[in-house]
Amino acid sequence: MGSKQEGDRKPHAICIALPFQSHIKALLKFAKLLHFKGFHITFVNTEFNHKRFLKSLGPNSLDGLPDFVFETIPDGLPPCDDDDDGDATQDIASLCESVRTNFLRPFLNKLTSCSPPVTCIVSDGFMSFTITAAEELGIPVALFFSIAACGFMGVKQYSVLKEKGLFPLKDDRLLNNVIDWIPGMKDIRLKDLPSFFRGANPSDVTMFNFLREAVDRAHKATAVVIQTFDALERDVLEAISSTIPHCYAIGPLQLLLDRIPNSHQGINVGYSLWKEDSECLQWLQTKPPNSVVYVNFGSTTVMTPQQLVEFGFGLANSNQPFLWIIRPDLVIGESAVLPAELADQIKEKDRLMDQMGSRQEGDHKPHAVCIALPIQSHIKALLKFAKLLHFKGFHITFVNTEFNHKRFLKSLGPNSLDGLPDFVFETIPDGLPPCDDDDDGDATQDIASLCESVRTNFLRPFLNKLTSCSPPVTCIVSDGFMSFTITAAEELGIPVALFYSIAACGFMGVKQYSALKEKGLSPLKDNRLLNNVIDWIPGMKDIRLKDLPSFFRGANPLEVTMFNFAREAADRAHKATAVVIQTFDALERDVLEAISSTIPHSYAIGPLQLLLDHIPEDHPGINLGYSLWKEDSECLQWLQTKPPNSVVYVNFGSTTVMTPQQLVEFGFGLANSNQPFLWIIRPDLVIGESAVLPAELADQIKEKELPADMDSKKGEVADNKTHHVLCIPTPTQSHIKAMLKLAKLLHSRGFHITFVNTEYNHKRFLKSLGPDSLHGLPDFRFETIPDGLPPSDADATQDVVPLIEAIMEKMLAPFCDLVKRLNDMTRTCNDSPPSVTRIVSDGFMPFTIAAGRELGIPVVFFYTIPACSFMGFKELDIIIDWIPGMKDMHVRDMPSFCWSGSTIDHFVLNSCIEATEKAHQASAIIIHTFKALEQDVLDAISSMFPQVFVIGPLQLLLNRIPEHPLKLKYSLWKEESECLQWLNTKPKGSVLYVNFGSIAIMSPEQVAEFGYGIANSKHPFLWIIRPDLVVGETAVLPLEFAAETKGRGLIGSWCPQEEVLNHPSIGGFLTHSGWNSTVESLSSGVPLLCCPFGGDQPTNCRFCCKEWGIGMEMDKEALKREEVEKLVKELMEGEKGKEMRKNVMEWKRLAHEATEPNGSSSIDLDNLVSHLVS
Repeated sequence: MGSKQEGDRKPHAICIALPFQSHIKALLKFAKLLHFKGFHITFVNTEFNHKRFLKSLGPNSLDGLPDFVFETIPDGLPPCDDDDDGDATQDIASLCESVRTNFLRPFLNKLTSCSPPVTCIVSDGFMSFTITAAEELGIPVALFFSIAACGFMGVKQYSVLKEKGLFPLKDDRLLNNVIDWIPGMKDIRLKDLPSFFRGANPSDVTMFNFLREAVDRAHKATAVVIQTFDALERDVLEAISSTIPHCYAIGPLQLLLDRIPNSHQGINVGYSLWKEDSECLQWLQTKPPNSVVYVNFGSTTVMTPQQLVEFGFGLANSNQPFLWIIRPDLVIGESAVLPAELADQIKEKDRLMDQMGSRQEGDHKPHAVCIALPIQSHIKALLKFAKLLHFKGFHITFVNTEFNHKRFLKSLGPNSLDGLPDFVFETIPDGLPPCDDDDDGDATQDIASLCESVRTNFLRPFLNKLTSCSPPVTCIVSDGFMSFTITAAEELGIPVALFYSIAACGFMGVKQYSALKEKGLSPLKDNRLLNNVIDWIPGMKDIRLKDLPSFFRGANPLEVTMFNFAREAADRAHKATAVVIQTFDALERDVLEAISSTIPHSYAIGPLQLLLDHIPEDHPGINLGYSLWKEDSECLQWLQTKPPNSVVYVNFGSTTVMTPQQLVEFGFGLANSNQPFLWIIRPDLVIGESAVLPAELADQIKEKELPADMDSKKGEVADNKTHHVLCIPTPTQSHIKAMLKLAKLLHSRGFHITFVNTEYNHKRFLKSLGPDSLHGLPDFRFETIPDGLPPSDADATQDVVPLIEAIMEKMLAPFCDLVKRLNDMTRTCNDSPPSVTRIVSDGFMPFTIAAGRELGIPVVFFYTIPACSFMGFKELDIIIDWIPGMKDMHVRDMPSFCWSGSTIDHFVLNSCIEATEKAHQASAIIIHTFKALEQDVLDAISSMFPQVFVIGPLQLLLNRIPEHPLKLKYSLWKEESECLQWLNTKPKGSVLYVNFGSIAIMSPEQVAEFGYGIANSKHPFLWIIRPDLVVGETAVLPLEFAAETKGRGLIGSWCPQEEVLNHPSIGGFLTHSGWNSTVESLSSGVPLLCCPFGGDQPTNCRFCCKEWGIGMEMDKEALKREEVEKLVKELMEGEKGKEMRKNVMEWKRLAHEATEPNGSSSIDLDNLVSHLVS
């Protein structure tokens, strides 16, 4: 229907639906999917429906996009003068007759006038004139049926029914007869077929002939699409496919649309010819899950007034809530109006039953005034609950005390409580003396005084607030311990829900306070009674007195005050309209059942944050903070430097106080545990003084948690940005890409990063990514050093031998100068970065060892090759069968520099040997792999080096961190992302991806052999041919190659490889076996056709093919097009390819497992971070 090669225009599909609401909606969804797949779309409506869309959706609703436009044709029917009739479904029989007789000519005119030229038609299956149009213009046509496959097969029987004398039906008693001639449809009765064959009226006859003609011509279409899915109608679809081979089941369409990324610039036009009333969604939010019957008879059904009334009374008498959509033209010949007595009955039956403010259509939102006990934890919980109510359609007024309102403004910012039009903040006084000391203004008030004031001073100002609110208050949602709100609710005659931010068991414990007093257990006279088990509390077994909320003990005046305050509140709870407890059923089922037996309207709602997590982030008000203290989020960065599940979190809440002695005991206990910890110490935690740890304890914490992870007061992070890591890759594309990924991971863990490129590659980055691409961040900077080679403006990989010579002989001095300059800046400039504390160097940049020794900075080597290749380089002087972890190795399996006789290879070999020998002088080495993939080799390497960190695949680790603020990509060439749109047009697993990396070069003859072999395989392909791929000339394929592969091949110069490999259309990868490409393919679950060119690639190939079972080997030295064709076919469609695909999916799973929070690579990354800061 419209695949294309690079340079061709987009395929242009003209879409035309049967001009009814449901058919337009379905085809418009399908058109959106085609647009996402890269099609230019022209969507044709009738002039009548075009006007209806503008009336329903707005005057600019069909402006479209440059590549998604709306056009019209006339429908051939008389114009409608009555405005009311202009918003109704047209007469179906007349419209269908007009489709048959009047649509072809204007549609042909539209087709021939479109620009760009139309390449295909996508037509409603019942608009069969489009087949004639397609034949006349010589373009393909796809018929789209918005009915079920069984409905389509039913209509296909119309000709048979006519032949058998069953049209028109002469005896309705035949309707229950079972018919057995329809393929794929068993036990079908005549009455189950689409009804027009009955011929009961002229309209039926017209529709019978119209539909029969359409389906009888369906086989002439290029393709038939039915909106269904295989699992739903498999037998029928198989029967249809036997007569219409190019038949596709595509649906449900909305679920496919839901998978289109939000970033896609799609068309946002709605689907409805009537103006939609979305207020019903707010009403539905007030109803319990699965409680509402939805009633809708579609866009064309009509009924009599009597039928309307029967449905109405039946719904009303069911006593079920219902939402009934009654179109203006639902009733034949008159308005769809329910009798007054039925409307009253519906109103009575379906009046709002959730007592907290549900509403009938036309009423205002329910308005809830929320007031929390003025303590941090209670405010936080009730504010979360208020957000949930707001999301459910409530207008919210949230009442704080004036004291806490000021604290919020101080903590969250002066505009933090501006709220929304329907979520506002108000204040009442707390009745306590004002606080003159600013420090005391940021502390929890005296609890006993505050609770006593709640009992005696809050009612009157709260009543004043309730009566002055606009809109009028319809309910109160109050903290359960603010029992004066029950009095306020009774006085104003409105419902009140009590919200308890404590556990159900805590609530039940407080409810025992009156019983404890009656039994003489409050105040407690003998603490030895605390271990006594009590058996009278419903739903709570084996409870001791000491397990109850402690105020009953009456050990001091505070406890006496709190006992009386809490007891009074709990004893009045049954008077509330409802009680809400922040818990969930599975956690406290027995207690909740006991509470429900005395308080029927009690609800367990929690955990609140998990409920809030289900609300879209863009919902107004969802991001308001909860804290009365200013939160210090730097601790999160410190936590990122710690291994999973390794840190003890210590926090005693917002009201607990302790003595200085208790603070010290906790401190020494934590320090002596030798566990990392994050300790939150409020300014007012210690009674009567500041919470300051003794100097010797602060020193011990600092020593134990070296480098200083805690300060002496709050246990905050000693910011890792005091640690400055300088990263330098080997100056080639694949090494830069891997190092830049590692640098981003370290930056996400809090390190300051300086990334060093050569001046040549720095210019290439700017050319590829844009002039501002390397501006970096304040704590992620880019620097350059010269490479010592003659200047060049080329956009190509530099010659390997001179580049290696420059690395070995010319880069040390400028690199040392750069590090010295950075460290001098630290000493002389206030806003400069910290001194360089670690060098992370590519393992093949061995001069950094000498630099580190000269500058006194430890060096870590990072190898962007697999462990097996590292071991190959490491053990070149050992007899081949002695290499640990590598069995049955042949000389040809070793890195190619070993067995080639060329001077170049010997030079590269010597440089690699020197680099791997220097690895022993590094403080650690990092290898980009994962343990499950190369366990034996890694075990052998670990026995040779004291610090080996196995970290990979890097991209999977990066995928697990929040979006990195540095948006920089990794490519030295400009990436052509258009190939992704082309891939969108290809079936799943159908495309061969071909890319020989950033360094490999080949002869024109090799390019031709690859090209013809790929072309002869007949598989779609995406081939990346770098401008410098061919030795000494441009890589141009013959013209006949382009002609042979037109429509199924796309050639580009560079692409976003990881996005390509993760695209569902990719079925295989023809690769040079570079390690980055191998890891990226494995991580994406794509099998390989390996054609190694040199370096570590033969070793990678060997392990892919023989050890991991994910590849097949291709010998470039004996390259013939026939062999290429054979291997491509085996990869894409053969049994070997299926086996490799299964294996690579298992390795993909293990790669993802390694990068999970407790996976081997994540743990090694944590260990590396600890090493870098040690």
